[in-house]
Amino acid sequence: MEFTEVFREAHLILDQDVDGGGLHYLEIPDLPGAVTVPANASTDVATQPEKGAAKDAAQGIPTTARTVGQTPLRAAHSGRVGTVVANGPVRRATAAGGMLPPARSSSVTADLGEWKAQPYRSPGAFGLKFHHKETAGLKIFVDFSLKTEKLHIRSDVPISGGHVADGATFAVEGIKSVAISIAAGAANGVIDDSKICAEEPVQMTLPIAGTPFAFNTCWKFSVATALGGNNTTVTAGGEWGLDSALGTVNDSIVAPKVSMIKSIMDSMTGITVGVSGIATAVEFKVQVGVGVPASFAGPYAKLVLDFGVTNGSALGAPLTRCVGATLDGKVGGGVGVSVSVVAMAALKKLLPTMKFQAQPESLTPFVHRQQTLPDLPLCKF
Repeated sequence: MEFTEVFREAHLILDQDVDGGGLHYLEIPDLPGAVTVPANASTDVATQPEKGAAKDAAQGIPTTARTVGQTPLRAAHSGRVGTVVANGPVRRATAAGGMLPPARSSSVTADLGEWKAQPYRSPGAFGLKFHHKETAGLKIFVDFSLKTEKLHIRSDVPISGGHVADGATFAVEGIKSVAISIAAGAANGVIDDSKICAEEPVQMTLPIAGTPFAFNTCWKFSVATALGGNNTTVTAGGEWGLDSALGTVNDSIVAPKVSMIKSIMDSMTGITVGVSGIATAVEFKVQVGVGVPASFAGPYAKLVLDFGVTNGSALGAPLTRCVGATLDGKVGGGVGVSVSVVAMAALKKLLPTMKFQAQPESLTPFVHRQQTLPDLPLCKF
């Protein structure tokens, strides 16, 4: 099913600011839970590919391999590694008489197995916080934010004869920078390591006055740790400026230039007996369309950022202490249908003769930065 099957002839034109204060949080019943790697699985050996929900839940998250000492570290496994955690959803529709939970003006925290995630908005920012619950010996907290100034949507999407015509534009303007703060600690070293790849089941939405459309945002995220040695800690934070819109303009992906505002290298601290690292990826998607949150169709823009930090062993301090960081970014955009795994299964059951398949998507890289300090052979992880 595609957006153009709903609108055979249309012209979606928008040119307006987005009132961040008017956005509401909406829990989506039955969105897939977390995808993780079991604690006893080696980080450098892929298990059998998941089937069904696990594969679909991980689809669309980037895969980045880091090398921390001799341990490959994957921030996201994109369906190649992992199993589905049997979590209950935040709130099932059946518990509310078959209706969606009501939209809320205050933020909602989602439970994802051993993790929690919370999207948020504040004056001049959108963000996602996620952390590992304070059980066993592992503590992880990540705060990812997009700093905005006069957030604006510009759309010019002509549809004719059931096809998107040439020259389509859908751009999100006003995202000035991205920032991330990471803090992690492990009491028992590698025994506490964890991986997760999850679709956040809480979205932010805003009806567009005078139209059947709504502005909608959704998140995916992943984390993988390789913390060496007992009582290891790693903290880091950075911010980077973006100089242009996100999305597509005249059928071409808009790729912003990146400038450093706050160096993640300068902020890296922690106590590590062995070489330790964290890799995390965040996907932010903005879509204007129609439908219900679990099945939403329309033009969209997508930003994917992948971060990795490594902190050298304190035992090497008499010689030198090595730190490293990487940043990778991709952007995407187009017109499509966002369908959750559960909604897709329900549609296939309801309409068995209709073909439902995920649309192929390509993401355009716009930044790759990697730095190791000091610049010595000893520090080339």
